[in-house]
Amino acid sequence: MRFANNNRLRVTLALLGCVLTALLLAFPPQHDVLAADNELAAIYRNGSLEVSIPYSAALTLGGSLDLEIVDPNDSLIAKPQRPVSTSRDSGPWRATISLDKKVALEDLVWYRLKISAGQESTVVSLSEILHLPVVRIFAQRSYAAGSAASARIITLDSKSTNALRGSLLKVELIDGEHASTLFTGRTDAFGTAQVAFTMPPAVYGARQLRVSAETSLGPVVATQPIQIEARDKILLTTDKPIYQPAQTIHLRALAFDGPTRNAAADRPITLEVEDAKGNKVFKNRGRTDRFGIASADFELADEVNFGAYHIRALLGDEGAQTTQEKTVTVDRYTLPKFKVDIELAASDGAGQRASYYSPGETVSGSILARYLFGKPLSNAEVTLTMTTFDVQSVELARITGKTDKEGRLAFSSKLPDWMAGRSMQQGSAPVAISAQVKDTAEHVETKSRDILVSRTPILIMAVPESGQLMPGLENRVYILTSYPDGAPARTVITGSLEKGQVETDASGVAIVTLKAANGPIELTLKATDSKGRSAQSNVKLESQVGSQSLMLRTDKSVYKVGEKLELETISTKPRGAIYLDVVKDGQTLITRAIESKGGRGDLTLDLTPGMFGTIEVRAYQIMPDADPISDRRLVYVDPADDLKVEASVEHECYAPGEDASISFRVTDKLGRPVSAALGIEIVDEAVFALSDKHPGFEKVFMYLEKELLTPRYEVHQFSFERVVTDDFDGYKPLEARESAARVLLAAAATARDRDIRSEFGRGVIEAKRNDYAALYQNQVFQKTQVLAKAMTEYYERRPAAREGFGRDLESFASEDSARRQLLADPWGSALIGEGILNDSGASYITVRSAGPDRRDKTADDIAIGIYAQRAPIPVASTRSRGRVNVSSGTVAG
Repeated sequence: MRFANNNRLRVTLALLGCVLTALLLAFPPQHDVLAADNELAAIYRNGSLEVSIPYSAALTLGGSLDLEIVDPNDSLIAKPQRPVSTSRDSGPWRATISLDKKVALEDLVWYRLKISAGQESTVVSLSEILHLPVVRIFAQRSYAAGSAASARIITLDSKSTNALRGSLLKVELIDGEHASTLFTGRTDAFGTAQVAFTMPPAVYGARQLRVSAETSLGPVVATQPIQIEARDKILLTTDKPIYQPAQTIHLRALAFDGPTRNAAADRPITLEVEDAKGNKVFKNRGRTDRFGIASADFELADEVNFGAYHIRALLGDEGAQTTQEKTVTVDRYTLPKFKVDIELAASDGAGQRASYYSPGETVSGSILARYLFGKPLSNAEVTLTMTTFDVQSVELARITGKTDKEGRLAFSSKLPDWMAGRSMQQGSAPVAISAQVKDTAEHVETKSRDILVSRTPILIMAVPESGQLMPGLENRVYILTSYPDGAPARTVITGSLEKGQVETDASGVAIVTLKAANGPIELTLKATDSKGRSAQSNVKLESQVGSQSLMLRTDKSVYKVGEKLELETISTKPRGAIYLDVVKDGQTLITRAIESKGGRGDLTLDLTPGMFGTIEVRAYQIMPDADPISDRRLVYVDPADDLKVEASVEHECYAPGEDASISFRVTDKLGRPVSAALGIEIVDEAVFALSDKHPGFEKVFMYLEKELLTPRYEVHQFSFERVVTDDFDGYKPLEARESAARVLLAAAATARDRDIRSEFGRGVIEAKRNDYAALYQNQVFQKTQVLAKAMTEYYERRPAAREGFGRDLESFASEDSARRQLLADPWGSALIGEGILNDSGASYITVRSAGPDRRDKTADDIAIGIYAQRAPIPVASTRSRGRVNVSSGTVAG
């Protein structure tokens, strides 16, 4: 807004605040000792500052360059012994400035370098051009005692993030004053080394991992706290899940080393029993045998506390003990005299019994009762009820009758046309079918079975291969269709797909490809099976946040020890090092690095005998802003030493009191005999039916790392237990196992918190940032005081520009060089004005410095507020930081 000439302005200064926080962006010089290309760069080492100055035709006219290092108060700190001679060669000019005064590096980074040649000069903060060595550590917070492990260590240039090749690395384990060397070696072209070491055995507790790196940019020392712990595991079992008074509880513990699965032989172990009231009623101290097994028998008294008894195994000495617990029930019970089964008739016309129905459909089947030795239970009274839950329990049907000579009673009942579904069961309503059977001796047994009633015949979900979509890349997405009971549904998928339609396989899985952008993608999908049943669903897929993406792929999801693991990386960054780590049981085993070309890279790894169970492969790439982009893949590797146990008996049937002879044969995968410890439980079938164990339980316990497999998506048609035990009857087991593992492992979220991602070397920049921010803020403030008085005189001669205060500063500076110098901030950039002097008579305007990075509107800017008021003005006072008195014709501050 333009004012008449007689409307003069008085400008008074008020400090409104400053914004000076850390975000200094890097110039991109090479990682060599000094930048080879034309970039202003500096390196500090051995008490000297080595400077590389880019070629400039304008500077060659001066013949030589004057270099000075000055502090925030413009005091000279150092300069070369002689001016730097300029040449007409286009290469950079080099200079070394010895720092005779003792200057700490954390102070030096906030000093400034002045370069002058004749009338040309420039000023730059050393924090913007100083290349520092950086060490990045990708490791774990805890390690297993005595285990083989690895750590990812990368040496980088702080500015370019280029790898520092040939750095000498030393990794030490620090225990108080004692240091033991774990690894020494040099970094390769990717700035990393295959750092492998073995933790000392029988050593536990807090330690420090110290990494020392001698790089071409100078030394760095990184210290990271870690914990060394016992990683033993215990499989604790009992012969039964329930006991009566006076019976004997047979306890057995199998102890083994977690990382290797080797038997924890000859180790102290304590077996304890605690009753339902917390009383410790049994304690047995002993040692494990050569197979890692310990056992004990505890005989219950005739009069005991009923309820849940806690059985506990404690392996090892105090201070490094591993504990495992198990609960059994002690109560009076009567073993069942006969078995009751509920068999459902086929509901789809294809001979398949269903455990889900649609509202209004008829549920039919039969109740089958037999004695435990197989004889049918005839003429038994049967009462069958069907109930559901809607706010309270609701009985849907009640059927009574008697079993025929085959011990069978048929039943049939129509479901209601509408039922309330539950969100936790995908909108299905659960219905309980309960059967009570009473024999002629008035003995009663019961059996129940649940079915689901669903208005949606097919469930649809989608899982991206990386758990979430990677922006800028072609993502594989697994589309899953299943029936409400979790059975896979072979369907045709249509909807918002590029291919128009896809078909799911026998395991209910189809694969589509989606190009992701920043932000979620929503798919509208319709699934139809061969019976004409269909459903529609809107599926939302989240995208990873970030402008760059890295994706990792494996050729399979299930492997065997001895096979090769084929890895492929796909990145939005065309070139650069990609780092790959293999992690097992929360501990890095292998580190590798490859070069990405055209955004793609590949690597082949041999799966050695120690790489069994759940394996995590991680890939990451360091970006110019120093933050890594990453992805991971989980795979399952079958162990090489699976055993097969065969049992044989002399007779199929024995009389009570007769001796029975059972023979066992243990072989490896090749059929060769193996010496092994066997755990054998012989109980009544009625008791064994109550057991919570199932075939393959031990294998799941030993090889499935549950902590790693926390689901991000709830996949109901597959289970990790089936993948581990290879239990896929009904269709091709190998294909089904691979399909299930691929989806389940993609759906698993990252749940582990043992990982370390730390960086060392840039800390010198942050050490005194706030101290120097205050010094430079004050310098800009003092300059703004002078500028305020000068602008007061400027407005006495001319009106304010309509374009704003910034335009007035430009006009002010254009009149002579002295004014331009007045507007220069500590780094030689022109101060920037913002705001408009309006007609209200008072305005708040701003003067801003672009800060050390010399880029406007970044986090290190310094903003100073100015209060402007038209003259003449009455005597007044204002308060900001300090006190400014204003009177007509004068300004005091």
